Amino acid sequence: MRRWFKDNPTTFRLQTVLADGRRMAIVRLTEEGEPAYSPTQEAKYLTKLWETRVGRPHTRDEFGMLYHFAQACPAGKAKEVFKLVLEEWPAFMSIVKTSAEFKHPDSPRYYRYPRLPIIRRFAHFAVDLWVQTQQWQGKTPQNVDIGLGGPKAVAAALLSSKSKAV
Repeated sequence: MRRWFKDNPTTFRLQTVLADGRRMAIVRLTEEGEPAYSPTQEAKYLTKLWETRVGRPHTRDEFGMLYHFAQACPAGKAKEVFKLVLEEWPAFMSIVKTSAEFKHPDSPRYYRYPRLPIIRRFAHFAVDLWVQTQQWQGKTPQNVDIGLGGPKAVAAALLSSKSKAV
């Protein structure tokens, strides 16, 4: 029965709780428009991806960063966005570096390997990169707030600052 509920996350929400010293499974119907997975559940999956990438167990701080990253992503899309950031790290860092150069010209940084503090801090850039990738593939992402200040906003700001200088 547990497998059946787990295979239908859009209809049912399965949660394990500790009651009277015993683990119990609670099953409830999801409401209309409720995401299939909570940010905590998505963060647990992201920790598995991170551990396979890094090769060591995650810390409490890293779990917190992944939780907040999952909150910043569109509902149910944190896995896809995080996988894209790990696979396309140079593209993600070029967006971050462009932003850093625009805001602080003295101290641009480029990290060669994925770092969770950077991914968490610039989660809106990761979402914008994911949206652009979806659009390149001919898909239209649904329920995504694009105006988060990602690469489009940085490019627009750069263009406006250059046009003022002319």
